[in-house]
Amino acid sequence: MAIKEKLKNDQNNLISKLLKLLSSRSIHFILGAGFNNNFLPLAKDLLNTIAKIKDTLNLKDDKKIDNIEEWINEQIQVHPNKRTDIETAFLEGLKEDLTLDNNETYKDILKQIKQIDNEKDKEEKTKQLEEINLFLKQFKKIVLKSSNGNGNNSYIKKVFFWTLNYDNLLQKLLVNNKMPHFVIDHENWNSNIIDFSFRNDQTKIILPSYFIYKIHGNKNKPIIPANTKFANILEDQQVFEAYIKMKTLLMDTHGKNLVFIIGYSGNDLHIEQIIGETISNNNQVIYVNYDEKEQGDFNSVEENNVLTIKTSQPLNFLTELFGLILEKLGDENGK
Repeated sequence: MAIKEKLKNDQNNLISKLLKLLSSRSIHFILGAGFNNNFLPLAKDLLNTIAKIKDTLNLKDDKKIDNIEEWINEQIQVHPNKRTDIETAFLEGLKEDLTLDNNETYKDILKQIKQIDNEKDKEEKTKQLEEINLFLKQFKKIVLKSSNGNGNNSYIKKVFFWTLNYDNLLQKLLVNNKMPHFVIDHENWNSNIIDFSFRNDQTKIILPSYFIYKIHGNKNKPIIPANTKFANILEDQQVFEAYIKMKTLLMDTHGKNLVFIIGYSGNDLHIEQIIGETISNNNQVIYVNYDEKEQGDFNSVEENNVLTIKTSQPLNFLTELFGLILEKLGDENGK
């Protein structure tokens, strides 16, 4: 309740501002591992592998590891001359610890990690699922009300989800919530579906297009660019095309994009550059960052067209925020 009450007290600022930003904009969500980290987590069975790699290659790193691919790339950045050694050690360690076939390749191993369940119990997974589902439900209501309740052509035209995760949870929830969408990955980056929109002829309600862009593919067809974050992305055509598409759509209109960044750690140098250029292009960017210090609360800092929110409950914060925006939209439309 603390988040909702604080938002109510602040609604003349944040909520009113967002109401203005929602019209005639494309909405973008950049979703990092913190949004839904149920793929490539560090399971208990992999701790021995990581420990062996550290010892074998003399890697001094005491930081908590919660994402294997991320950790590998960080080590490659710190030890660029050991890239092959790190990948080989990781591969051999997993073969031994997980009793895998000797003919498995580095990418084959990473694909098989999708079969390893994470350490979260079912109750935690269910809670996370409910939070994401409620977040989407509230956002859908905002889209419909802002798009069809204002009596003019000022409405949310497109919604983009840029996910760095491999799982298919997001598209499943969009289907469940009857949010028509397209999924774009390395197999159809150059598709021309971007101009599609939906309209219900009976209700005259405009249904904005939803797009899911899977930058790293999915768990069935993952893109595992072990050297992408810190080396020349031109070496991987699939990833290069993904970043170009992301940059193009975020920069296509000057100041006409509203960008929410959720659960993103900021350690992808190429995405950081794209976000920086998006800000320079006068688009509004809202970071929603996890901060365990803000238990049941939030703090915000605004500088130019960048708003940073720190909270221990990022999805709950957005759900409460969207709920209050809906109330405001209802008041303005006389509903």
